[in-house]
Parts: sequence; structure tokens; C-alpha cells
Amino acid sequence: LFISVLFAFNQNVLAVILSVGLGLFALLVLNSVLHELGHAIIGVFSGLELYSIKFFCFLFVREKGKIKFKFDKSLGELGSTVLNPKSEEKVLKKYVSSAIGGLGATFILLLAQILICSLTKNLIVYCALGITFPLTVYIFMVNQIVVLLL
Repeated sequence: LFISVLFAFNQNVLAVILSVGLGLFALLVLNSVLHELGHAIIGVFSGLELYSIKFFCFLFVREKGKIKFKFDKSLGELGSTVLNPKSEEKVLKKYVSSAIGGLGATFILLLAQILICSLTKNLIVYCALGITFPLTVYIFMVNQIVVLLL
């Protein structure tokens, strides 16, 4: 896909490479933040209590009513959200709702990428969002499998 864009648009190779690289980085950050916020928001509305939320190595933990910021050196995930049940009623349903919240947020990002790439005539925007589209699809599919297994 990357090579076909270079040949099809006959543009500056450096501009295309930079836009893809920056787009990939921005998309990873955006995907992590939106996805984890989707879990957190729907989880809280479902009756769960937010304990912590992590984006890359940035960890926010709620301890004794205060939010503390920490660096988490463990790698291997874009983010995580820890939610605790407030009561024992319908706990599985609450966690499934939270999981669907993250999936929904990723789906909204997919739709935004499709819409923006369909409407833009700017090669840099297309490279930043269009070429990184398979990454968002991959993240969506992995999380969809997790939701289906719940």
C-alpha cells in the first residue's frame, strides 16, 4: 500500500514517509486514549468504579479519592483500564458493557478514518490516516474477539 501510494501520487518520498510515520504514531496514541476512555466511560455508567487507566507508560491511579500519576515501565500494551464493581449485582454484564465501550470507541475511530480519507484530497492526510487504517482494523478485530469470548 505504501509503495502504491508513492507511485500513484508521484510525490516527495520523504513527505510520504514522514506523514506515514507521524500518522502511525498519532493513531497509536489516539487509539489508546479513545479505546481506554471508551472502557472507562461505559464502565462507570454501567456501575463500575474506575481504579486506574493507562496509556502507554502513563498510569493514572485513583487511591484514597485522589488521582495519582505514575510511570509504568511494563511494556507490551497500548493501554489498560482497571474497573472494580461497586456491588455484586450483574457484574459480568457490567464488564461486558465496558468491553463493548472500548470496542465502540475503536469503531468510531475507524469510521472517522474512512470518512476523512474519503473526503480529503490531501496526500499527507491520506497517508497519515489511510495507510494506518489496517492497524486500527487489527486493534478492532482483536478487541472484538475478546468481547465475543466474554
